[in-house]
Amino acid sequence: MWRDGIIDFARGLVHPAWGLSHGERTYRTTMEIAAGDAMHVREPVVFAVAYLHDAGAFDPYCTEGRPQHECSARAAAEVLDAVRFPDEYRYIVLDCIRAHDFERPPLPLSESRAFHDADVLDFMGAIGVTRLLSIVGTEDWMPDVRAAVEQVRAFAETLPAKLVTGTAQRMAEGRRAEMRAYLDELDAETSRLAEV
Repeated sequence: MWRDGIIDFARGLVHPAWGLSHGERTYRTTMEIAAGDAMHVREPVVFAVAYLHDAGAFDPYCTEGRPQHECSARAAAEVLDAVRFPDEYRYIVLDCIRAHDFERPPLPLSESRAFHDADVLDFMGAIGVTRLLSIVGTEDWMPDVRAAVEQVRAFAETLPAKLVTGTAQRMAEGRRAEMRAYLDELDAETSRLAEV
């Protein structure tokens, strides 16, 4: 069955912040957002997008100079063909993956809007802090702990404004509070990272 094939592929995407567990969380959160906003989403689309949207961040799918979301769509197309994913949803999945960059607004499709917000929320709250700290030294944009903490600060302030659904905006309130509490405690314990 195509679901098993997609999961098997996602198991091979090993990374401290992306891969299978990120796919599982974004799938569940997308479905929760859709239910909360009474949005009709095609579940097979959500499933495929959640587990395949970051494939382009991994070898051999990443290509120097090409945006990650484009590489992910190319990788997803190969996987969808290999697992015999339903044809009627194929292009919707690829369009949603191409549009998943949180710096850009989602497509007007319900699946794209709900997934966009789920992906943003996964960089917020305790899981967001954990993911950012987990990639210290593994990504060029995250060279050290200070950079990770500054990214936590930036995401706590900027990500909520990127959310487009009411349910995600409500969920973000608690996650933003978690991030701020973490930062306040870290500042108190380290004199704003002076000792780290």
